[in-house]
Amino acid sequence: REWAVHALAIRLLKRGELDRAETLLEALSDTHRGKRETLAALRRRQGRTGEAWTLLERELFDHAHGLQTVLLKMIEWALEEGDWAYARLLSDRAEQAGACLDLSDYAVLSAPLQLALAEQDGPQAIRLLERMLESFFETPFYFNDPALYSSVPRLQDRHAASVEALLAVLREGETSPAESFY
Repeated sequence: REWAVHALAIRLLKRGELDRAETLLEALSDTHRGKRETLAALRRRQGRTGEAWTLLERELFDHAHGLQTVLLKMIEWALEEGDWAYARLLSDRAEQAGACLDLSDYAVLSAPLQLALAEQDGPQAIRLLERMLESFFETPFYFNDPALYSSVPRLQDRHAASVEALLAVLREGETSPAESFY
């Protein structure tokens, strides 16, 4: 049903029936895959280009994080299957993709950290955790270069929650030394 509504909204948008298209788009759930991009096109047609850019940048940002999430899962599976070479390749690609998409060091370094933990490389894991923690204090949002995401708010509340989550992981390592590779 939602795909039919979305398709109709696109058709109305192309015909210039912006009010009707907007009504249909508002009826879609926020999780509908094409809603944000189509809404951005509508906002642009309405002359609300600032809102249009914000919507597209959020879409790019969400896809970038989705890509990282899928790559982390693929690394996990490769490690479970004992395919260390493929896990390393995926980790390299995840790091490159995150850097290319200007994600924070936290996102960029998650895959190499996952690999270091699987290899039980304590010194490398600590180096990566330190870099991740430093990035939290240097970059209070989820990307390194705000130029690519200039319209996305800086997500201060998420930043504070992420710092707390990382500190909790570090504290857990202190209380479970057998699990911290020393």
